[in-house]
Amino acid sequence: MTDGDSFDDGSALLRAILARPADDTPRLIFADWLEERGDSARADLIRAQCELSFAAYCPCDPGGRMPNGAACECRWCELRRRQTDLMAVGGCSWVPNGWLATANPECLEGATSVGICLFIRGFIDTVVCPADRWLADADVIIATQPVITRVTLTTWRAAEHVERLTYRDPMTRHARVKVRPGAPWVEIPFVNAMPADYARVLQAAWRGITFTLPPPTAAGQTEWRLNPSLEVRDDPRVIDGHNRVPFPAEITVHVDGYFDPS
Repeated sequence: MTDGDSFDDGSALLRAILARPADDTPRLIFADWLEERGDSARADLIRAQCELSFAAYCPCDPGGRMPNGAACECRWCELRRRQTDLMAVGGCSWVPNGWLATANPECLEGATSVGICLFIRGFIDTVVCPADRWLADADVIIATQPVITRVTLTTWRAAEHVERLTYRDPMTRHARVKVRPGAPWVEIPFVNAMPADYARVLQAAWRGITFTLPPPTAAGQTEWRLNPSLEVRDDPRVIDGHNRVPFPAEITVHVDGYFDPS
């Protein structure tokens, strides 16, 4: 730890967790730090989930009950019940307003309109949410949850979620794209961009996270397309000597996330 680091706000401890994501020790130290500051529920969640990650598996139902309905007393089921109780007590306070917190991976299935955060070993590991929720709250979440590994976006429209686009090459029809100020440019196809291309754009903005985007939904489509009716070379207002196009203020034809042949 450098002279400028401090345990007062937990930032040094969070950096230690990020540096050693597979090691429970920094997480358990952080749990002690939380308990010293009155957040015993979150501290207990970290401890319970860290122990659960190596406890002997039990095939009981998620509620820890055996086929005859009796509560199973094994350590696995005891820890599962404990994490459920702790999430009910404090889960809403560990995520931004309007988000849901869970320790049950099954709760992620079918989520479309809300943001859901899955806690594993005491921290958010997986996020499922619409694109606008992620773009609005990602930095707030990551500031206190440094070990997010996967984000699944349930919606995506390039016209709404691409922060800036420049038309790079009129011959190959490639574009440079970013999703937020300060993020690096990523070159993708201008006309035939696929979900995987936009995933690369997001991964450049939030390194270390694997993004999954939804498949195309427009009728009859097999791939995503930026609107091919946008012909930059024919619009004199976008010629600046470098063949670049600010997005979206200085172009007449709207760049749409889906190609509409009509």
